[in-house]
Amino acid sequence: MDTNQKSLSIHPRSQEQVFKEEDVSRVLSPELKKELKEAQRKKEETDRLRISLDQQFKSKFVFGNNLNRKQYSYSYDGPNPFLKYVHESTFDNQRNFGCKIAKSFVKNSQLLNSIAIAPTQSGKTGSMLATMYWFMRYDPIKLPRENIFIFTPHSSKEWLLQTRERFPKFFSSQIYHRNNLTSFIKRVKNLKNVLIIIDECHIASKFNQTLHKMYIGLNLYNIKSAYERNIKLINFTATPEGLHTELKEHWKEACMVCDMDVPDNYLSHEKLQKDNRVFKMKDLCCYSRITDSISPEAYENIKEIIPHMGDEPKHHIIRTPRGEKHTMVINNFRKVFGELKKNYVYYSEPELSKFQSMDELMNTKPERHTFIFIKDKLRCAKTLNHKYLGVLYERWVQKTNSSCILQGLYGRLTGYHNNKTSVVFSVPIDELSYVFKHKTCMVPC
Repeated sequence: MDTNQKSLSIHPRSQEQVFKEEDVSRVLSPELKKELKEAQRKKEETDRLRISLDQQFKSKFVFGNNLNRKQYSYSYDGPNPFLKYVHESTFDNQRNFGCKIAKSFVKNSQLLNSIAIAPTQSGKTGSMLATMYWFMRYDPIKLPRENIFIFTPHSSKEWLLQTRERFPKFFSSQIYHRNNLTSFIKRVKNLKNVLIIIDECHIASKFNQTLHKMYIGLNLYNIKSAYERNIKLINFTATPEGLHTELKEHWKEACMVCDMDVPDNYLSHEKLQKDNRVFKMKDLCCYSRITDSISPEAYENIKEIIPHMGDEPKHHIIRTPRGEKHTMVINNFRKVFGELKKNYVYYSEPELSKFQSMDELMNTKPERHTFIFIKDKLRCAKTLNHKYLGVLYERWVQKTNSSCILQGLYGRLTGYHNNKTSVVFSVPIDELSYVFKHKTCMVPC
């Protein structure tokens, strides 16, 4: 055995070495080689960004007991601008939660960043409104109402419209979402004595995503500057993923995690499962590219919803895959339930929205069982009318994300309502994984 052979037998090549050493041009298509080249370029770009941010904030992302928020005295004439709306549009648990958050900032002048965890459909909007009210009431944290903002890393226009509808008209221009990040940073970056409320903070919260870019744009990783400008951050979410862990690890005395208390009449994910109203989702498409055919298993999976539909006509919401499989799922339902329009109605949401809004449809009592096929709508923040709601069916995927599941159709069935018959096909809450290893926006790099 020669020296090279002996070396290989003792130290076999790793998969990476094999990949590098083989003539990959024989096995990789031009398209795949292009994708690999682009992935490598992005990795190198990300590595350079991490190094740059480390150099920029290494001496600035530093905390200490001698740092406190600078106080800016502020007073206003007349009643609290949020008083009317808090009394008319919020409940006790929401007011208490808002008060609890505000008092934390009153008592702790080192506090800069916080996460407010509130279950899906438990009243986050009312809690935000109450928080604003209490910030305008307590002297140590009073600020101009023009210096209060809501931002979300969500890109949904539906979120923007719904949120603006739920807040006072005078506050409408202070509500931003991801598509307005640049204008939001431009408006806020030079202000002092500011309150930033971030809704659905678990979205786009990884390195170099929306919230990370917002922190950089507002110079929030410069801790001394944040104290000097008196910037206060409140992050609302039902599914914090790893955010609260990293917040407590890195922001130390400058952070707080606050949980919302909900009343007994709140219908939670756990209660839904305990009441046998949660079933495991399955593939409703079952299309094979190899055979270019639909497996009969899809029809059997669809039939499993029939016992839960009830005799009285309801709206049934089915989340489908994107692209051509959206139409395949609809056709599978037509095959199972038949084409007879006197019994069933089929709506493809992308087409429906051209003629009628989802809210208008859901608020109308159906004359026949109505299947509404959606793709990516009805996730976090969206509230449904439950009165005529029947079956909810989440899109089947091989690898699930706990936030997507809890905030999706499963989450839309939680909240405060009197619907005691609707069911959801999703992932039971006790089967979800909550392990998150990615870096979040809570650290600069």
